[in-house]
Amino acid sequence: MTILKINRDFTAKDVQAILRKLSKGHEKIGLALLNYYARTNLVPPTGEGFIRQRRKYSYSDLILLCWLFRMKDEGLPVHRFRRGIDYLRKKIPALYKNPRDMVLLTDGRQLFIKHRIEDKSQIAEVLTGEKAGQYVWAFAIGSLIEEVEQILNNVKIDTPSGFRNRVILELLWATGMRVSELSNLNFGDLNIDENEIRVFGKGAKERIVLMSDRAKGYLVQYIKSARNLLAPGYEIGEVTDDSPLFINN
Repeated sequence: MTILKINRDFTAKDVQAILRKLSKGHEKIGLALLNYYARTNLVPPTGEGFIRQRRKYSYSDLILLCWLFRMKDEGLPVHRFRRGIDYLRKKIPALYKNPRDMVLLTDGRQLFIKHRIEDKSQIAEVLTGEKAGQYVWAFAIGSLIEEVEQILNNVKIDTPSGFRNRVILELLWATGMRVSELSNLNFGDLNIDENEIRVFGKGAKERIVLMSDRAKGYLVQYIKSARNLLAPGYEIGEVTDDSPLFINN
């Protein structure tokens, strides 16, 4: 698996959308519950970016929340694993690099992350050892990470319109812009060399947002190739500062 997402930040609405897709719409996931987990310090957002003075969620936060909601769906008490969350957060970078065959075990007291094949003896000790707690539960944590990756990668980029949509998502995730703000961008609003975008919000209030190098890479590629292919048979014309950045096919 290519490491692409681990340094990305997510807004609460991004996380909410991913959790809903993960549950396939079976569970209503409100922002109030995410805020509750943040206020009670269960899974507070720890991303580097901010949106409307609120810190964004990191990739580790996203995986922890997906895991908590999956446990909740299994009927397991989320609060009793509070102490294990820090342990899981520390293990996520290693899990992300090689998620296959990684399992998360609990003996009712502690959490353990083990390799299904390489750590067979240790897994057996957790399952049957004298120190085992009231119950034993195993979860394919690596499979969850792969499932989240699939959701994040479900935007097809093999067509000009698909690539444009991917660029839009990358910019929304990276900058925290509103969809209406992004759709009104012109070329004159870009300062690609400095990773800056000028945005006009409500009441024509102007502000500068920063995009990640990753989002910038997608944007540059879109401008160079995909944008001109979105309107076959239609002359887009010479690009000026007033030219719209995103066009429909």
